[in-house]
Amino acid sequence: MNNKKLALIAGVSLLLMAVIAAYSYGYVYMTLINKGDYQFTLKNLEAHTGLFISSLVGWALIFILDIIVSWSLLRFFEDEHPIISKLTAIFRYVYCGFLAVAIVFLAQSLAYLNSGQNSPEILWYFNAFEYTWTLGLIPFGIHLFGLSVLCFKSPELMHKIFGWMLLLASFSYLLVHIQKSMYPNDWSQFERLENVLTAPMAIGELAFAFWLIYYSVSKKKSY
Repeated sequence: MNNKKLALIAGVSLLLMAVIAAYSYGYVYMTLINKGDYQFTLKNLEAHTGLFISSLVGWALIFILDIIVSWSLLRFFEDEHPIISKLTAIFRYVYCGFLAVAIVFLAQSLAYLNSGQNSPEILWYFNAFEYTWTLGLIPFGIHLFGLSVLCFKSPELMHKIFGWMLLLASFSYLLVHIQKSMYPNDWSQFERLENVLTAPMAIGELAFAFWLIYYSVSKKKSY
């Protein structure tokens, strides 16, 4: 498979992930789940079980797309930078492992709901989901650092600009999620920092996705 096809696969997969994550986490999870009020959460889940199940399907799709992105970016860069591309891919695969475990915790919350129990214990599954995902976003930040290095190795100015964007996204992920992993019982102190850094975290990879798609349809033979 040539690089243009690999770039298209990676770029489209990244954009699809962004859309699905906005639905599964940004809409469904943030609407239904309140970790400080288990009765509110139980009531929402009982009233909107189908919506929650649809978000689980979304998370499963995100996991599959992440594997596809890891593979396609490895193949895209490995001919010219085999060592860095493999190390970069490994860190994304590690992130995928954490994501898979986090998704299992979400699925277990559904099983708990179906058991008919009514206690604050259900919130444990959501805390476990968020903490596991947070741990996974640390190797994900390292993955973005690797991508930035690969972009810096290109002689083209535009690629170096994407490199700086990915580097900023990398440092943002690492700064936020290393701190959250160290203080799992009090994330409120990091809310302002996370709100400030949400934009660079999202823009860096999204811009890279659009560039991959642009490259896939351009006449350039080399990135």
